[in-house]
Amino acid sequence: MSFYEENEALIGEATKKAIIVVKEYIKNYGEDKAIKEIHRVIDKTQKKIEIDKKTSCHLGCSLCCHDEITLSKTEANYLKPLLKKTKRNKKILNRQNSRGFKNLTWAEKQCSLLKNGRCSIYNNRPIVCRLHNSSDEPQECEINMGKGHQQVYVLELVALEMALYFLDREKHQLHKILKS
Repeated sequence: MSFYEENEALIGEATKKAIIVVKEYIKNYGEDKAIKEIHRVIDKTQKKIEIDKKTSCHLGCSLCCHDEITLSKTEANYLKPLLKKTKRNKKILNRQNSRGFKNLTWAEKQCSLLKNGRCSIYNNRPIVCRLHNSSDEPQECEINMGKGHQQVYVLELVALEMALYFLDREKHQLHKILKS
């Protein structure tokens, strides 16, 4: 059973509260600054709880960056100008858009924004990437490539992401945004 299934009621309650917070951010800051503020809150919270001591993630590790990245409409709109200026691996991107993620191998799902195993937009990476933290030992990540792993979740931060999806009622895939 997944974290989301096990904690459905708690996530639902936390998301209701997060919706109020996100609406307030958007009202006070506008959509772009609201996303920046959500990024800041996530980073600050993760630093405060020392999430880096609970995870095996490290600079240069990109084993988790082989998945379909889903964004809220608001976050997608915020990232579009930045992404237009960012180099990406067009061969990977073309394959992902022509064949679809479900038909790709784990290796073919590599994010087209990776450069030498590092995220080229790390400081502006999407919320889903900020919240993806593995608690497996690094060697386990390598052994289990593409087979899933243990993650560290922070309920209130997951709720912020869910609130954006709920408010936008729309999801966007990063590889499709990069293609446009």
